[in-house]
Amino acid sequence: MNISQGLLPFHLIQDTSKVLLTSFGGLPLVMETFRALGLPKAVQRHLPLLERQGKYREADYVESFVSVFAAGGDCVDDFEILRQDEGLKKLGLQVPSPEAVRCFLNAFHEEELLQGRLPHQAFIPEETE
Repeated sequence: MNISQGLLPFHLIQDTSKVLLTSFGGLPLVMETFRALGLPKAVQRHLPLLERQGKYREADYVESFVSVFAAGGDCVDDFEILRQDEGLKKLGLQVPSPEAVRCFLNAFHEEELLQGRLPHQAFIPEETE
């Protein structure tokens, strides 16, 4: 029998199962597509950016960016939300900390290319290797 606890005819029950859940139900499909397309290998081959071997590879950063954007994130602090999700961890999503993401993004910064930029103007630097 369904006894109403509020306005709608449902009641909450405690989940006592040991099943890992995620509140980002669509992300496993995004992750699977990312991997099925061979993107981790392509990223490693074409984006050798990290100078030292660390906990995360370039492909982990890129997959994390794709996942954060797919989940509606819009800033590096949103990486922490996915980072704490136990269900996504179990599926193999390795999300770096927001600070690690900032360092990764800074590796793309080339101050010399920004020389001559006018303040408050749109600017597209020349493409680099």
